[in-house]
Amino acid sequence: METVSLYPLSQNKFNFLITKPMLKTRSGVKKRVKVTAKGKFKLGKACKRHLLSDKSKKAKGRNKYGLVVSRTEERKIRQQLPFA
Repeated sequence: METVSLYPLSQNKFNFLITKPMLKTRSGVKKRVKVTAKGKFKLGKACKRHLLSDKSKKAKGRNKYGLVVSRTEERKIRQQLPFA
């Protein structure tokens, strides 16, 4: 003898046990990281917001462009940005 469920799957009261957990993007990482055309991650460098009069022109120039993230850090960022 077969048992038949009284509720279809969509109206099952235990449906929350079947669904996958939501993938959420970390909004803090989303604001700080840019994705390049090749899929790498780029961060802005530190030490360029204030006290710039004390720094040499060379030090400010070295700090001008963003920094491509290393492979070890890339894995952590990929977990925090699942849709990037």
